[in-house]
Amino acid sequence: MAAGVGTALGAKNAPGLSKKLGEKMKVVIKSRDDCKFCTEAKMFLQGMDIEYTEEEQPDGRVPQIYINDELIGGYAELIEWAVEN
Repeated sequence: MAAGVGTALGAKNAPGLSKKLGEKMKVVIKSRDDCKFCTEAKMFLQGMDIEYTEEEQPDGRVPQIYINDELIGGYAELIEWAVEN
């Protein structure tokens, strides 16, 4: 999925989703400052008014996004998960 797609989806295209996710979800993003997909994932969640915890991960693949302690994957998987749920 192209960069920026998550921010384009936003809350207007998924009414009620941010409320559903925000009430039930514990979201953790393992990221680095030099990762554009980390930034996109955080912008997507902010656009959906979903609180998250960010953990710095100095090496390895990022972003790693966990919802309720379950690894869902990276940025593209976050978008897919949001659309499906």
